[in-house]
Amino acid sequence: MVDVDHFKDINDNYGHVAGDSVLKELGVRWGGDEFSGIFPATTGEQVQVFAERLRNLVATHEFCCKVTISIGITTTNIATGLNQFVKKADKALYRAKQIRNSVM
Repeated sequence: MVDVDHFKDINDNYGHVAGDSVLKELGVRWGGDEFSGIFPATTGEQVQVFAERLRNLVATHEFCCKVTISIGITTTNIATGLNQFVKKADKALYRAKQIRNSVM
C-alpha cells in the first residue's frame, strides 16, 4: 500500500489540477491518495527492495512540486482473504507514515 505524503498540502498549495497530475503520474489509485500493488511469487525482501527504489524514484522525480511517499508491505497470502490482506498492508502503511517517507 502506497500513500502520497501530505497530499492535502499539494492540493492546498498548488491546486487540485496539480494534485490530479501527481496522482496520474504515480499510477493506479486504490482510493484517495493511496495506491496498491500485488507482487505474486515475490519474496518480502524483493518487494522491500522494489518499494525502496520506488520511494527514491518518486522523491527525485520532477513533479509540479516536492512529492514523497510512504509504503506499507505485507507478505500475507491473498488467498486468506482480500480484506485481511488489505488490513495488514494498511497497518504497515500507517507504521511507515509515523516514521515519515519510509517503507514498512
